[in-house]
Amino acid sequence: MVAGGAPLAGPVVPAGPLHLGDQSARQLPLGVGLGMIGLGLGLVGMKLRRR
Repeated sequence: MVAGGAPLAGPVVPAGPLHLGDQSARQLPLGVGLGMIGLGLGLVGMKLRRR
């Protein structure tokens, strides 16, 4: 508890089991998508550089 009497926030724990049919369970982290975009742009840049 803090001085105002409000409880401190803890880690968010899912209430039930993780369902694999749920769309949110199959999402990749944001860094993975950004990395794939960066790799794609790098490959396009290398292809254009060879011309």
